[in-house]
Amino acid sequence: MNAFYLKFLLWIPPENNLNIYRLILVFALNYAAIHQIYTYINDKNVKRIGAYAALSLITCATELLLIFKLSPGEFPNSMDPERKKKFMIGVPIYLFLCVLFMLKIYRNPNEPGERGEGDSGSPPGSPALHSHRE
Repeated sequence: MNAFYLKFLLWIPPENNLNIYRLILVFALNYAAIHQIYTYINDKNVKRIGAYAALSLITCATELLLIFKLSPGEFPNSMDPERKKKFMIGVPIYLFLCVLFMLKIYRNPNEPGERGEGDSGSPPGSPALHSHRE
């Protein structure tokens, strides 16, 4: 969503080729970044997140800072107090539940459906699960 709001703030017309090139570049970088994050989470031998993941995070943070810098005055009517109170209560609860869920998954890796000892992580029926037959 950052890409479209930033395009709106910088007054770039939708038919400009810069939009297409930027989305292709962001897709390519994020594809590699998601692979690196997945490998970091699932492979015990990997000790650091890769460079593409860090670059993707830095790009997102930079875009967010640009949005905060350029967006004052874009919305003259602020959010009503009732909705603001719901967001102030709901967002921390949501984040807390997400962190709690992630901690539950990584503390109990041998529960059914989770990856445990002896499981190669391959789908059933793949060659990685079968021994060599002669």
